[in-house]
Amino acid sequence: MARRVRNLQLQMKQGFEVPKEDGRGKRGNYPHKFQDKAVRSVTEFLNAIPKYNGHYSRQLNPNTVYLDGDLTIASLFRDKYSEYCKEKQVPAVSESKFGEIFVSEFNIGFKLPKSDTCSKCDGFLIVINNPELCAEEVTEKKQQYELHLIKADRGQNMIASLTALAKENSKEHHVIAMDMQQTFPTPELTVSPAFYKRKIWTYNYGIHDCGSNKGYVSVERERRRTGFR
Repeated sequence: MARRVRNLQLQMKQGFEVPKEDGRGKRGNYPHKFQDKAVRSVTEFLNAIPKYNGHYSRQLNPNTVYLDGDLTIASLFRDKYSEYCKEKQVPAVSESKFGEIFVSEFNIGFKLPKSDTCSKCDGFLIVINNPELCAEEVTEKKQQYELHLIKADRGQNMIASLTALAKENSKEHHVIAMDMQQTFPTPELTVSPAFYKRKIWTYNYGIHDCGSNKGYVSVERERRRTGFR
């Protein structure tokens, strides 16, 4: 505050009737300002890399796309973006600026490791990503894959509509969803000798009443033998 008062007194002595306009940020020569070409390189890079639509979250997050779960913003900048700029011979931004653009201007997430995936989806994607196939075969498989996703969406929509009906009239309508969850080795220990011991495998069979939103679990256990004693 004292510095501002001194500046005003100095301007009055110099003959200014009103305080001068703040000149900060208006000189036009910013040594640390990122070039527009460098910023544009981030946008072009992020638009070019392969992305995926979520299989189960398309309805909740229709505009979100995903990258492989083994990537991070740091590894993307270090291993991919830097090489992209060298190859294209364009200036690169700093890692902090790259992260800022990634977060603020793009709706991109990182996929979690896949589990319980759809065998048909996996089969289609293997064929589509096969570089040895001709364009006609890839196009045909892409069409089949899109049709498969449409059918999956219709199934999810049907479950949602029937669930809403069951919630409105639980006496006449019931919607039950059943799912065999992941098999768990029991007990789950981190000590090395436990790796060679026989485990009890737990099968968790889930039953969900969609109308009342109540879940029930049936647990079975089976002891599996290994080649070690």
